[in-house]
Amino acid sequence: MGSSGKWPGWLKVPTASIGDLLALASVRFDLDRGRYPAGVIEAVAWILETGPGPGTGRTESPHAREVAWCEMCAAQLHAMENDNEPPPPLRQVCTDLGVRYVPARTGDPEFGLGAWATLRWAMAIEPGPPMRLPLRALDGHLLEEAEIVPTLVAGGWHPADAQAEAAEMVEDSRRLVALVKATTAIPV
Repeated sequence: MGSSGKWPGWLKVPTASIGDLLALASVRFDLDRGRYPAGVIEAVAWILETGPGPGTGRTESPHAREVAWCEMCAAQLHAMENDNEPPPPLRQVCTDLGVRYVPARTGDPEFGLGAWATLRWAMAIEPGPPMRLPLRALDGHLLEEAEIVPTLVAGGWHPADAQAEAAEMVEDSRRLVALVKATTAIPV
């Protein structure tokens, strides 16, 4: 972890999943040098206080939710570079939140998308992670079939189908954990 030794209070995902994400994004980056996993890696590095803000390059600590929100908006600007949508008003967002304005980086939409997706997931704005990860509870333990089946059934799955799907999900999580352990970037 970074210099403060504490996780940001706005972090709403299992801290073990942050380690999983860093390890798996690093594997993906090593395979194809993609800009999306590079954005994911930089967002995680900023959360861990070992790198600059992924949207602006700012050096402020990620511990204030307002700073994280501004970095997420800057990463969104970065990701939207080729879109016809109106961009979020970063300067106004910074002013409204009392955060020093730093201009968004430009020129690499895939990088911005990876950073934006990571921060949205980490702040629980988006329920799904930016990459496939092992399924974990908030305390970090891997989810087991008995924990997954009720959620699937509540979502409309037939119980037998839910059991089979949960078994596949648990097996997939175990494979991903094995990959994480084989290539660990930080302890999980």
